[in-house]
Amino acid sequence: MKVLGLVFLIVAVAYAKHEQFRGWKSLYLKPTSQEQLKLIGALADAYEVDIISHPILEREGVVLVKPQHLDGFVGALEEQDVSYRVHANDVKAKNETRARSGRQLPYDNYQDLEVIDAYLDDIAARYPNLVTLVEPATTFEGRPIKYLKISTTNFQDTSKPVIFIDGGIHSREWISPPTVTWAIKKLVEDNRFWRKTRSTDQHSLSYLCPGVDGNRNYDFAWNTVGTSSNPCTDTYGGSRYGASGAAEDYAHSVGVPLSYTYELPGLSWGFEGFHLNPRYIEQVCIETWEGIVVGARRAGDLFVPLP
Repeated sequence: MKVLGLVFLIVAVAYAKHEQFRGWKSLYLKPTSQEQLKLIGALADAYEVDIISHPILEREGVVLVKPQHLDGFVGALEEQDVSYRVHANDVKAKNETRARSGRQLPYDNYQDLEVIDAYLDDIAARYPNLVTLVEPATTFEGRPIKYLKISTTNFQDTSKPVIFIDGGIHSREWISPPTVTWAIKKLVEDNRFWRKTRSTDQHSLSYLCPGVDGNRNYDFAWNTVGTSSNPCTDTYGGSRYGASGAAEDYAHSVGVPLSYTYELPGLSWGFEGFHLNPRYIEQVCIETWEGIVVGARRAGDLFVPLP
């Protein structure tokens, strides 16, 4: 099987630069009425609170609070009898669960972008007959976009489908990139197989608050539930769908006929929101790989080679 393993690691601010979170606290909030739910939204705007996972009635959400706003925000919650508890006393310290260096990627920790890039470089150098490293363009901020082409025939055998794997669209979902590098590991080494974007939108405030939420910028049910029209929020859906470009544009340009998306573990599975405990990384990668195998087999069943 020919496989194109594409790693679009759009992981700018939230993934690589969390020094700014020193002294921040994260809190669980659990509203018990619609009034409390609306109050949380209003307080989030008033105190510049970053909602990591939205609370709903009788289910906790997680928010980040700046140190200068903590007393005011907590005081307002207590005044309105909104249930809360501490998720992390120091967000920066909690985020320090990433590996620092090394070409072989361990799966007991999260990796910096430069570590993943070094891994891609190393894989291409060690397996030149199987892997080709491609840098077709740069991101909006000028970073090189890298992906690997993996094929035993250098894509000369047109009787087999090409499979395109894309990870890291949502910059807060740290578990996504490891599932893609795990797929590379399985294919090559085992001989098998910021929440927002960084681009400016058409909105007049986009140069002050760049990017759109890549998870909320598709044409299906665009700008409906769980999204914001304010470009300075993390759930901004864009002035139009497709504004984030990148992966969707590439998929359209090469005529991808079949696609599916994985919903990886998060808060609803009982873990800690976007920051999945590192001890689960390898298990998530193993389970996701099994899904990739099933999807690849189905693509092969449906594939009709060009005459």
